[in-house]
Amino acid sequence: MNRLDGPGNTLAVACVQVTPEIRVNGLRLVRAGNGDLRVYSPNAGGLSVLSFAPAAVAELKSIIIDAYRSETAHDRSSH
Repeated sequence: MNRLDGPGNTLAVACVQVTPEIRVNGLRLVRAGNGDLRVYSPNAGGLSVLSFAPAAVAELKSIIIDAYRSETAHDRSSH
């Protein structure tokens, strides 16, 4: 996971091993205007290059948010 500390709503970019044969790179963790955290797939030419079933989206979101929060907590405790 690469955390982004600069301006903008994208908090991090993550890579997730979905199966032993499939790894998804470039999933973006974004804070929406209402404060919710959302995960977006990579884009190419302005189009999303992946789509997932709702259950898969929920699982990916949970994994990415947990990893982000864990890294954020680790950074706070090491300063």
